[in-house]
Amino acid sequence: MIIGVVAAITVPMILNHTQEQEFKSAYKKAYADLTNAVLKSIAFGEFPFRDKKRDEKITLQEWEQIKKSFIITKTCNRSNFSECWKGKEEFWSFPNGSDKREAFIDSSGRVWAQLYNIENFILVDTNGNRKPNRAGKDIFFFTFVDEKGNRICGAEGADCSNPGVPSKIGFPMKFDDYTSANQTELCKKPPCYFKSWLLN
Repeated sequence: MIIGVVAAITVPMILNHTQEQEFKSAYKKAYADLTNAVLKSIAFGEFPFRDKKRDEKITLQEWEQIKKSFIITKTCNRSNFSECWKGKEEFWSFPNGSDKREAFIDSSGRVWAQLYNIENFILVDTNGNRKPNRAGKDIFFFTFVDEKGNRICGAEGADCSNPGVPSKIGFPMKFDDYTSANQTELCKKPPCYFKSWLLN
């Protein structure tokens, strides 16, 4: 009887830990793959220079450069966006396929998507359309930043105060762990270990 009780407690804990490690590893792999895609494009002089905010043309050029480094099994646009990005959390009511944003599924089954079609804000679901489809578990967010971690043309206001080509991949929110509710729109169901999962 005691053995059965112990097993009932420990088995779910072991399974949860195993799943958490899978999520963590997938997050690190997605970050590394996106970093390699952007740095390779920069090295070849192909990554676009962004000098203004809310620029649909530059956003599309950035997106096309990223896609070059992935083996893509499915591409989605406004007409079929939900075929790539479906059943997932929304952030500020996006992405929902209501405008020209795009998404694709790579050969490992990951789904990459634009949050907006005019901003340098990239989402990834590291296990495709399998559950939980939640931020901080299998959904993560990236953007393009300079050497100091400042987002390229990402500051508040109408003008671009930080133009250029990125130096690395960064994050659209404060790079941190979020362990309580209402800290950020990008972690609706904490905890979200955006920082510690990547660094440890």
